[in-house]
Amino acid sequence: MPLLLTYQLANIFVQVGDTDLQQVVGSPMGVDNGPNLANVFLFIQEYNWITKKMKTEEGKKILKACFDFIGRYIDDLLGINNNKMLLKYVSELYPKELILKSENVENGEWTSHKATFLNMIVKLNNNKVLTAPYDKREAFEFFVNRFFCPLSNIDIKRAHSVIGNTLANTLVTSDMFTDFKIKIQMEVRRLGDKKASIKWLQSNVKKLFERRPKTCLKYGKTVTELMTEIFDCVSS
Repeated sequence: MPLLLTYQLANIFVQVGDTDLQQVVGSPMGVDNGPNLANVFLFIQEYNWITKKMKTEEGKKILKACFDFIGRYIDDLLGINNNKMLLKYVSELYPKELILKSENVENGEWTSHKATFLNMIVKLNNNKVLTAPYDKREAFEFFVNRFFCPLSNIDIKRAHSVIGNTLANTLVTSDMFTDFKIKIQMEVRRLGDKKASIKWLQSNVKKLFERRPKTCLKYGKTVTELMTEIFDCVSS
């Protein structure tokens, strides 16, 4: 296995036109073991750093005070109540090739109450951690075509079932009903602009709610109330 990984990492080539380029930093994107390679590599760096800190009383205090609420998903880090300590020790934790980009900057200013992480906005509100849906494509300066066109030769059921995936994801990331409603209505309008059948969309959404009855309890609403709230922005 070590020989296979060494060979893989030493033989990463891409072709641009008539030019062959070799990647010398990082693991190859698109390969099956790419995420696992990144995860294991960063875990080793973190394990060695934590082990070193645990050998001193000062190091233990640092870990306890500022690193109790920090997590990582592959190469995305989230720190809560970290007091910028991650920024202070990042050069000890990770190699210089790993460039960290702060996701808690608004209008050029650093903010301590909100940040984006994966597909969520994480907010601190009255000493509570709340999440809302986030899609970085919405910040692009160009149009992103995200949905199938129902009028194409794609299977009609597949074209309309995309709303179910969006809904399921939004349910998980939306602590507040207002955030949930804004996001889903936005997607319903986009699908409506592509001539999707509102009745088919309503059918898919209703089925998902019926399969997840606890969702209605989360927002204190019935299925009928949720359906009305979601689709009051369009007409069938």
